[in-house]
Amino acid sequence: MKTKFSLPGIIISLILVTSLFHSKAFTDPFIMPKYFFLTITGCIAILFFLIRIYRAKYKLSYAVKAIDISLLAFVLISTISYIAQGLNPFLEVKLLSLYVLFIFYLLAKTFLKRDQGDKEENKVYHTVILLILLIGVIQPLYGLAQYAGIFTNHIPEFRLGGAYGNPGPYSNVLVAILPFSLIYAFYSEKGPKKYLAIVSVLLILITLPLTKARTAWIAGVIVIGYAILHTKPIISIWDKHFSTWLRKMALFILIGGLIIVGALALTSIKQDSASGRKFIYKVTLQMIKDKPLAGHGFASYPAVHNNYQADYFKNNPDDWDNAFLADGINYAFNEYLHIASETGLIGLLAFLLVIFFSFKNKQLEYKKHSLLLIAAEGSLIAILISSLFSYPLQDYGVLSFFFISLTIISSHTPESVYTLTTNKAKRRLVLFFSLIVLLLFVRLSANRIKAEKDWKNAFEMVRKGQYDQAKIKYEELYQVMEYNQFFVFNYGAELTVMQEYQQSVNVLKQVEHRLNDSDFYIYLGSSQEGIGMLNEALQSFEKASNIMPVKFYPRYRIVLLYQKLGEMDKAKSLAQQILDMPIKVDSDVVSGVRQEMKVFLNSYNE
Repeated sequence: MKTKFSLPGIIISLILVTSLFHSKAFTDPFIMPKYFFLTITGCIAILFFLIRIYRAKYKLSYAVKAIDISLLAFVLISTISYIAQGLNPFLEVKLLSLYVLFIFYLLAKTFLKRDQGDKEENKVYHTVILLILLIGVIQPLYGLAQYAGIFTNHIPEFRLGGAYGNPGPYSNVLVAILPFSLIYAFYSEKGPKKYLAIVSVLLILITLPLTKARTAWIAGVIVIGYAILHTKPIISIWDKHFSTWLRKMALFILIGGLIIVGALALTSIKQDSASGRKFIYKVTLQMIKDKPLAGHGFASYPAVHNNYQADYFKNNPDDWDNAFLADGINYAFNEYLHIASETGLIGLLAFLLVIFFSFKNKQLEYKKHSLLLIAAEGSLIAILISSLFSYPLQDYGVLSFFFISLTIISSHTPESVYTLTTNKAKRRLVLFFSLIVLLLFVRLSANRIKAEKDWKNAFEMVRKGQYDQAKIKYEELYQVMEYNQFFVFNYGAELTVMQEYQQSVNVLKQVEHRLNDSDFYIYLGSSQEGIGMLNEALQSFEKASNIMPVKFYPRYRIVLLYQKLGEMDKAKSLAQQILDMPIKVDSDVVSGVRQEMKVFLNSYNE
């Protein structure tokens, strides 16, 4: 029996194309294009679902499940922790994407009805899995074409990176797709899905080793094992020999031990990267220790981590081993630590409850016959494993797979906590207000898309020396793009270049609580010095040096400030320290700074 495509299935699957989307029309061709694609396609899906629900001529009931409540709790905790910082939640793109995906999840699962057996006659399921498998073919093909030199990767230092430029997040998407491909390659009947799945598996398994992403390798091995576990012989062995909780626990401990041993073995491949993450975890754990319950606030991690890193090196100036590993960090490289540092143990508990209820399926005998459910749980496992050593949930592409998997799992979960019943009048009222909100959000997104593209034009004007035109354009954009901390930082930095120092200080100070890496404080210090705020400039350059102790330039600027302030002994001492500093990456800047310090010390001694 041939199964036709389903419009609801296409609408549901559309957000998954996020992982393929990127555009050179934006200053950052990867992050914001994916955000806009995800939220706009999510809004289209929400509108479609609302219209379908409104047109129903009979009463509708909605089963509220434990996953729904846990997910709602996480969204509310994240929102409250953001508002507690005195910030507007509607200016934070991460929160806005979370709102859209949560509403999408609540509505989309009502259109996913349980399939019956391996034939999967449900049209929605058929469409969803075919589109997932199609993406599972395109994604690795794109990376392989980059590796072969057919396409050029957008980040030159990496040979391949797919639609991400960076092989790290690219590999996270591949392993999120892999379980769907494996399950349908192994267990589906002969037909388009099986053949597409086999091609996808082969391409992903060829591409993953080329990414050199160790976390993805571990996740890939685990989901391959997960897929094999669902073969009938393995299921028979499981039911026969692991029927008691004690035996199951012993097996899980053994598997966990093997994962740890494997992870430790893989650290030898890129030792510096592994050591760098240990230092990140060390700083992050201190952040959690200081605010264990409520955390430091949603989306606060980059700024707070830099503050803690600066304090660490200020108190440990001789720790050059970690200084060589330190960098400007936006993610904790462990999603569980990241969540705990931002929303506290309360937020982490809500997130873990979402995962717990996702795997708490009482109808195990039914689960054995649902390929899509098995694949969705496998994808969730892959993302959760990747979350141990990477940042998959910070990527909109992986986030779309995460929510699709939750949607599939929730649609298969029979237990409900509460049932909501609505009549046509109530649905009409909800639809009316929902339409207003959606239209406002789409209009806001359209304005922001235009502004993001205009930003790139303004950015290029500065590169061409067209300062007057660029300044006018930046001033116009600033009214629209205050939500984007990277734009505000860039605007403040360009004002420094244009020698508009007072305005630069005002702009940069507005974003310091959201983005404050070493480069930020270099620009801030330069502008402060430009308007005579020498002591404040000194503090900024010291902060830049403490965040990244291996940088020569901030220390060089401090030496110059000491000279201006007449503190020649301090200038001499720091100049000698600069000459004695180990060099991480030699460059013209480093050579120039060292040469100037030699000249200064010679003239001082004379």
